[in-house]
Amino acid sequence: MNEISNSDIISQTQSSYDEYGYISGAFNFTSPLRLEAIGRFLSLSPIRASDAKILEIGSSYGGNIIPFALHNPNATIVGIDLSQVQVDAGNEIINKIGLKNIKLIQKDITQSDEILSSYGGGV
Repeated sequence: MNEISNSDIISQTQSSYDEYGYISGAFNFTSPLRLEAIGRFLSLSPIRASDAKILEIGSSYGGNIIPFALHNPNATIVGIDLSQVQVDAGNEIINKIGLKNIKLIQKDITQSDEILSSYGGGV
């Protein structure tokens, strides 16, 4: 019986994402501003979304987080995606807009400790 390794699965998945892509758009239910408001409504003390450190896993080309970064320049936003094609497309948009508070990284999410450590222990 042939066994498929984790690296084979990741490679096949990455190739699929690179070849076919997927749509990336803003999802209002994941907005950090909405999540902050819900937290306050529930009598929690969430950090202000405008100053938050945001990590989005499966960010594609950043369609969900670029609008937030644009309107919240004090926030630090990192998007992780397996597709280098999607990440390159998103970083091109980010560079054209001139955003300095957002970065898209091509990584396997199982390597998130390595990524988070470069942002002071967490995003």
